Amino acid sequence: MRNKVLVGKVGRRFGKEGKYRIYFFAAPPERIPDLFYADEASGVNLKPVTGKPTKSAVGNYFAIFGEDNMTGKFLFAERWPLEDGVFWVEDLIGCDVKDSSAGSVGRVVSVESNLPQVWLNLKNKSRNFAIPFVREIVKKVDTKRKIIFASIPEGAVVDRV
Repeated sequence: MRNKVLVGKVGRRFGKEGKYRIYFFAAPPERIPDLFYADEASGVNLKPVTGKPTKSAVGNYFAIFGEDNMTGKFLFAERWPLEDGVFWVEDLIGCDVKDSSAGSVGRVVSVESNLPQVWLNLKNKSRNFAIPFVREIVKKVDTKRKIIFASIPEGAVVDRV
């Protein structure tokens, strides 16, 4: 499932055409392809489904699927190319964070993106901590080599339990 990402959930049907409302979790839907993969929740038993989401005048998204009942199913899609400086969370997890003065400081174990600012949760041999994922601190991200180069100023680290 590494090449697929969770993008949304299917709501109930509307209108004579039987369009389903789509609640997107990620990325502008214009960048998501017509082919999705649906599952109840886990993403383990993905089944291909087709449906082109269209945006209504008030900003809601709807799609017609060829499946019998899609209500409540989660939608996954193949990863698509991202703009420079934008990363898939899955690609950041496992990266070694190297500080310009301290060397290797820890490995990314999770990413908190539901806050006003994105944080990288790190772990090393002695502690769990977090750093803000901002340009002033994160200087370069190499997801292929799984390395994040940073310059972490004093006071930017938050200890985690």
